[in-house]
This record gives sequence, structure tokens and C-alpha cells, in this order.
Amino acid sequence: MPTDSNPETNGGREGDYNNGKNTEEFIKSLNISHFGGYSDWRMPTSEELISIVNFELYHPAINDRFFSNAMSDFYWSSTTSAYNTGIAWGVYFHYGDDYNDIKVISEKEFTKVLIPPLRGQYC
Repeated sequence: MPTDSNPETNGGREGDYNNGKNTEEFIKSLNISHFGGYSDWRMPTSEELISIVNFELYHPAINDRFFSNAMSDFYWSSTTSAYNTGIAWGVYFHYGDDYNDIKVISEKEFTKVLIPPLRGQYC
């Protein structure tokens, strides 16, 4: 589930840390281990996720030439809802729909969603 301990970016709600199974710890572990030789991994914004949707495709609604391992599933973003800080946005890549869901989910449910890290500064 999306977690963000920074009060300037979390909308007043950090999310649920769920014994280290959360986005902030996942991204931190990628950066500490220099995954792929880099240490500037981060969560994408909802706008960045939507920008890679290909609405002419489905299951998954993404160009598999560039994203060959993409799954037709829900991918979290770093974007907190403006109306409810307990909710974060994501994209369901089966059809390319964007929607939001609660940040606090059970460990069992957490295994069903994907965290798409990317590198570099926000666009």
C-alpha cells in the first residue's frame, strides 16, 4: 500500500506500514541496494502512469514492446487523493482505467497490487 512519511507530500496521511510491506520501504530497499546500478528509484505519479496507457490495447493496456513484463493488474501511484488523504490513485492496466483505493489494506490484499518503481526526478 502507498506510504509516504513526508508531511509535505502525503496529504496528512502516511498510510499503513504493515510490517515493512509498503511502498516507501520497497523503494528505500531498491535505493539502498542500488538496484540495477541506480539509487534514485521512486513511485510514479498517477499522471505518469496514465501517460503510458495505450487505450487501443487491453489485457494489458500498455505497449508490451516497451513494457514486456507488464501485468493486467492495479499499479499504485504516489498520488494521494485531494479529497481523502486515506486514499491513493493508481491505474488498472487491464483496460487502462485510473481509480483510487484506500491506502490501508491487509497483507493478503497487498500481494494483489503492484508497485511500479521508476527512476529520476518527477516530471
